[in-house]
Amino acid sequence: MSDNRSTTTQQTPDRSLDDQSEGVEYLTRGPLHEAFAEPYDANPQPSPVVQQQPPEPIDEVPPEYRPDGKNVSWIPGYWSWDEEREDFIWVSGVWRDLPPGQQWVPGYWDKANDGYRYIGGFWTSNSVSEVQYLPEPPKSLEQGPSSPAPGEDHFYVPGNWVYESNDYQWQPGFWSASHADWVWVPAQYVWTPRGCVYQAGYWDHDVAHRGVLFTPVYYSQPVYRNAGYSYRPRYTIDTSVGLFVHLFVRPSHRHYYFGDYYGSRYSNNYYPWATRYQGYQHYDPFYASFHNRNGRGRSNNLLGWITNQYQVFANNDRYRPARTIADQRNFLRSNQNTQIDSTVLRLTSLGESLDVLANNQNSDLNLQPIGSDEVQRIRESLNPLRELSRERLNLESAAANADASVDADANVDGNGNTDANADARANAEGRGSLRLPGRDQGESRDQGESSAVSDLRNAANDLLGGGNSNTPSQQNDADRNQQGNADMERGREAANNAADTAEQRARNASERAGDASKRARDASGQAREAAEQPRNTAEGVRDRVEGARDTAEGAREMSERARDRVEGAGDLSERTRDRIEQGRDAANREARDTADSIRERMDRATDRTGAGDRARDELRRRSDEATRQTDRLESLRPQRPENWPSQIRRSTDRAIPDRPRLDNSRGNRPNNVPGNAPNNVPGNLRGNSPNNVPGNLRGNVPGNTPGNLLPNRGGNANPGRALRNATESAAPSIQQGINNATQGATGGGNAVQDVLNGVIGG
Repeated sequence: MSDNRSTTTQQTPDRSLDDQSEGVEYLTRGPLHEAFAEPYDANPQPSPVVQQQPPEPIDEVPPEYRPDGKNVSWIPGYWSWDEEREDFIWVSGVWRDLPPGQQWVPGYWDKANDGYRYIGGFWTSNSVSEVQYLPEPPKSLEQGPSSPAPGEDHFYVPGNWVYESNDYQWQPGFWSASHADWVWVPAQYVWTPRGCVYQAGYWDHDVAHRGVLFTPVYYSQPVYRNAGYSYRPRYTIDTSVGLFVHLFVRPSHRHYYFGDYYGSRYSNNYYPWATRYQGYQHYDPFYASFHNRNGRGRSNNLLGWITNQYQVFANNDRYRPARTIADQRNFLRSNQNTQIDSTVLRLTSLGESLDVLANNQNSDLNLQPIGSDEVQRIRESLNPLRELSRERLNLESAAANADASVDADANVDGNGNTDANADARANAEGRGSLRLPGRDQGESRDQGESSAVSDLRNAANDLLGGGNSNTPSQQNDADRNQQGNADMERGREAANNAADTAEQRARNASERAGDASKRARDASGQAREAAEQPRNTAEGVRDRVEGARDTAEGAREMSERARDRVEGAGDLSERTRDRIEQGRDAANREARDTADSIRERMDRATDRTGAGDRARDELRRRSDEATRQTDRLESLRPQRPENWPSQIRRSTDRAIPDRPRLDNSRGNRPNNVPGNAPNNVPGNLRGNSPNNVPGNLRGNVPGNTPGNLLPNRGGNANPGRALRNATESAAPSIQQGINNATQGATGGGNAVQDVLNGVIGG
């Protein structure tokens, strides 16, 4: 399990000082986003109904950093009901490294008869173009494996119902090989008002490599209703091994919950993940994955370590995680100089600033900043998801479900009897299907348009007489009127010939009339030109006489202007001398003013140089103060403890494993194959020894004593050193106990096998 949080002091500003002023509380507990992780549910069921109507979804802006990866997408958040607050909280969106070959179908809020109910989202294959709604499957028959695991690197895949031939068929569970950094999510059904949706099994990334999870938020003031408001997540949730210490499951809500859900107040609704899934009464993909990491060198006895840490917080309410980012900050500030164990302090802090995480050089998330253009592109790419959510609401709402029920119950005869096969088929087909966005939908639309065009073309041919003429009525008419049709054709041909002859004659007459009209127009033009010529000559003479008169007048005017200019030359000379003197005086004054201005600017520049030095000193002082404040904030962040599980960096070129399948090994036999150990054999003979052996034989000795990771109240004792000393001193006796238990289990297993062989042989 990777640890993506800060392990060294970093000088990164903390933007959390104004959280409350925005009317937003950043929560360090609440539901995990369902697209990030959700518990396995063998029997689909609807979520509870709440009385209050949920608000409209918030305008959520993706954060300014995103994890590196070709298959990383932003999945928006949604409203969730908080019973303690009696109000809604916003489950922030998530950066998700999508499961290979899968697409997300978002959930929605639906109006029920007595309130509102959240209908969860689900994953489905990219190759699926339509999601079918099926009848609710029978109760699961899964009772756990009936044989031990073939090896340490195997995990159990639970059985499930498969809808085939208009009925449900049970597919037994089996053992399958596990793969590093991959978690198998088994097939299950998702409840909707219209029917159940089958979610096929798929491989998903390990939790630490799924992306970036953000804190839920609670609005103490409804600022999200303000015009132009948008919300941008800024705090992340630890997705390393620490998340599983404070992870709870709430089966009735189909969600994981994280944070402080300890104590009797929550014991009937919130179940600790680490203890609920021990054994096979309840199945969990993470538990199945972690269970096979023991002894493989990756996370030695990881489940035992998680269980130990959970017990520490279950028995000591003082050190439980805070419920908001502000409370977490206050807790760390008030306990920065106390002797709290480093592991406890680390696990107490679930929230982390996105800025700090982005600047953490030890994180393998490799967060990259994104600009406003990419943010806008991401927001526009979410439109198909929003449209798909609306389509689900329209299709799966209570009214649409009533229509499906009528179709499903339509196969009843007059005596009230039903056809079982027809009823099962109608029960599935009458529920309809949900079309998903993708290439198949575009191809179907093109095919539908082509079909519509073909239908219109055929209808037009029928109306125009281009259809089939071999009906009996048309055949009799053709026989009876054959001669009449021939006469009609000859008459039509004669009429066409006559029309052509008349048209040709009219065209010839028109051409002759046009020629005559042209000759008349030419003669008339020549006559007009002859009459205009004398008139033009007289007009030219008059124009020349007028021109000579104008020329004489112009000469007289020029002579008058010349005399005026000679008389004004003397006056102009005097004025010119006056202007030259005035210009010389103005130039001298401007030169003096310019020199004075330059001297004043030089004096001001000298003053500004001193001010610049003072400004630099002030900026340097403020920078030093900001660095000291940042160092104080960073000193409050818990550092990585010595006994923290080792960080395993993920390879970026991993290939997705093959789907789990039943092989020919003895350990992979289904429950109903003879030869497997019966289900009532004690657990230590069924391959479940670690869960049934007492704690001191399970490698969990350090955690069986609550509080062994808490500060030693005796003084300056080192809890970590004491823990290691106790472990080393107890190691020989523990190993001897394990050897004795192993020998006893082996002998008991051989005895049971002999009895079974005798029974089978008999």
